[in-house]
Amino acid sequence: MNMNGELVVTQDWKYTNSPTVKTLAMDWNGINVSGPTATTTVRSNYRISIKNLNSLSSQSIFGNTTFGLAAGDPNGFANTANDVVIDHRCRWSANVLGESITLLGYSIWYYPGSN
Repeated sequence: MNMNGELVVTQDWKYTNSPTVKTLAMDWNGINVSGPTATTTVRSNYRISIKNLNSLSSQSIFGNTTFGLAAGDPNGFANTANDVVIDHRCRWSANVLGESITLLGYSIWYYPGSN
């Protein structure tokens, strides 16, 4: 990414409709930046935005429920001059036989911004 580049990551999840809490997460450089929960629905689509702040090693990160924050600014400190690991994760609040969580797909869009 360049100094004002932005990544937009979209996740498409499918899971069992049940009262069991399912966490659908994304990590940026080993740090959790998105972790919405789902229960009695069957599909979710989440978008996470990671934008360099005129620096290769300082980012503003918004995702799922943090778009339009009233105060604060979620930050990341990954050096985007190098490769950065993006990890999609999920977990249940309880182990229930017959339930599933599936990441159907994801997309990563890069917008270079101005230098």
